[in-house]
Amino acid sequence: MLRRVWTFLRNSWLAYKGVSLWLNPQAYMIEKVINPIFRFLFYSFLILYGYKEKTNIAAFILGNAILLSSISALKGVGIIYFSERQQGTLIYFIVSPRSRLRIIIQKIFFHIIDAFITVLIGLTIIFTGFKIYHPPHQLVFIFLLIIIGVISVSLFGSLIASLGLLSRDINMLLNGMEILMILLSGVNIPISRFPTFLKYLSQIFPLSHLMEGLNLIIQDKISMAIPYIVSEIGLLITYFLLGQFIIKFLERKARHIGN
Repeated sequence: MLRRVWTFLRNSWLAYKGVSLWLNPQAYMIEKVINPIFRFLFYSFLILYGYKEKTNIAAFILGNAILLSSISALKGVGIIYFSERQQGTLIYFIVSPRSRLRIIIQKIFFHIIDAFITVLIGLTIIFTGFKIYHPPHQLVFIFLLIIIGVISVSLFGSLIASLGLLSRDINMLLNGMEILMILLSGVNIPISRFPTFLKYLSQIFPLSHLMEGLNLIIQDKISMAIPYIVSEIGLLITYFLLGQFIIKFLERKARHIGN
């Protein structure tokens, strides 16, 4: 059992290093810690200046910490298949006798851990710098939202990764999705203020349901937040299933045309 766990972690770590640029502590600190921190500090101070008092913006500050930090999971997971194709190893992923589910979990496991650590670093700075306090029962649900949010963004990244096999420029696709997530997640602009079309569109993007739930948790309306948490869980499962469907469809298409 321990040997299987060790093998899983080793293969997952190798898969993570294979598509990551963080091969030294300096690059990791700049891109994964300093950059997200300054980004959500910018948004937080901007909102703080507009609202004037911290009690009204706790959800916005926490939401930005979760959103801007977990985007690293979107980009990290989003290039896994594109990288395999560029390196000529995608065929081994397709023909491997191992469970497809196990391989995918191995590929995204450390990206989820990485994003979770980045979010925790950001929240630590937010809690200490802005002196935001929440009762223990609220913190439990906030951390639950963080875990679900990071997994949701990661599986959304796996869906984008599968779509990326149809594109020659995965970076443009990922950057476009990042902008849409920032605009439609409801972190900086309440979803209730969106036009009707954007309200419906926001429901298919990760974190939009969690941001609604986060607002209710901070108002101590935890029971009302549970349906939003369940909706986000349903959404992340949908991301995973759609990604698998697209991969299988492209596999059958490639076998059919011999390319």
